[in-house]
Amino acid sequence: MSNYWGILCADCGDKHEFCNANHREDFMHAAIRHADAIAALSPLCDEPEMYGGNELKTLCGELNVKWFAAHRGHKLVPVDEYGHRSSDRCPENAVCTCCGARQRCVLAPGHEGTCTAKP
Repeated sequence: MSNYWGILCADCGDKHEFCNANHREDFMHAAIRHADAIAALSPLCDEPEMYGGNELKTLCGELNVKWFAAHRGHKLVPVDEYGHRSSDRCPENAVCTCCGARQRCVLAPGHEGTCTAKP
């Protein structure tokens, strides 16, 4: 079953859609972690040489730099096509103690202590 993800601004209700983000909740968390860096590229998009381009291409679709700039400092949350917000797990990454790979933390949001990867 498909489950497409986007990013919702919880402050104003505006949503950033993606065209190829099926089962890509992880991508949304990564984009949110780097939202300030994405927004900081906004002046680049205003350069005449950019020809009005406001988007960075990714495998999940385009990141709209101007959208991130407009929502800088807002609470951004991943949301799926059914309106369910991603809030069941910590959005940070943890390092697996077995293989050293970076994985999404399996603990609840706002947990105490260090993030934990899947055993």
